[in-house]
Amino acid sequence: MKRVLTVVAILAVAATTAQATNIWLSESGTSSPLGEMPNIGMDKTTAPHIGDHIWLWIWGRPDEGKTLANYHVEADVTDHVVLWPTDAEIQNPFLGNTGDPLNKDIFRHEFTAVNGPDASGVDIRGFSVSDDQVIGAGLGPNTQGVDPGYDPANDAWLLGSVHFVVHRPGHAHVVLAIGDRGINNDGESSEETSVVFGSPNNPPLNGEFDRGVPVEVAWIWTVPEPSALVLLGIGVVGLVPFLRRRKSS
Repeated sequence: MKRVLTVVAILAVAATTAQATNIWLSESGTSSPLGEMPNIGMDKTTAPHIGDHIWLWIWGRPDEGKTLANYHVEADVTDHVVLWPTDAEIQNPFLGNTGDPLNKDIFRHEFTAVNGPDASGVDIRGFSVSDDQVIGAGLGPNTQGVDPGYDPANDAWLLGSVHFVVHRPGHAHVVLAIGDRGINNDGESSEETSVVFGSPNNPPLNGEFDRGVPVEVAWIWTVPEPSALVLLGIGVVGLVPFLRRRKSS
């Protein structure tokens, strides 16, 4: 515990000076302000029920003036009894063609992958390594005008989405973490790249040394099915005569 607290304290100091890529979750797949923190189900009248599916979209904004070339992001929940991540999707739009004799297509990433669900949740990966078959342009100033996943109103890119299914009543926190493949800007190593998950006030994580460190980025409250509540009420009402008879005897 002392080691964790020490790391958090060091990161908190760094947060005031370091620039970083921001990655957060949103209930919208079309537009999202920086650092949105979904809070689903606080209003019990609109809270998801057992069996309901929940979609959250993953948004990102690269460090100012830089291009995010590669990333591996994990998504999970703090209570798998209440909520279970079922799958994820990653965006990799076509951005154009080189138009030269090589005639290579340009995508956001050269390679993409989605893994899970498993005990660690789900993850999305976008990488550009060799530019052999296609060119991966990444996310940055040079792709703002051609990437259909770019939201100019918020200077943000839609990275993908993660899906959950409700198992039981309760509440769970959704967390994001850097995966074991790391994250890095174009021309930088993971060690030189930082990322902030969720609120921009959260401390930045190092792309090399803080892999696997979970950060809470959303909260979800769930409730029983309405029919289950009705049955419970009927059961309680049915017990009243029995309890009265026992009391009178």
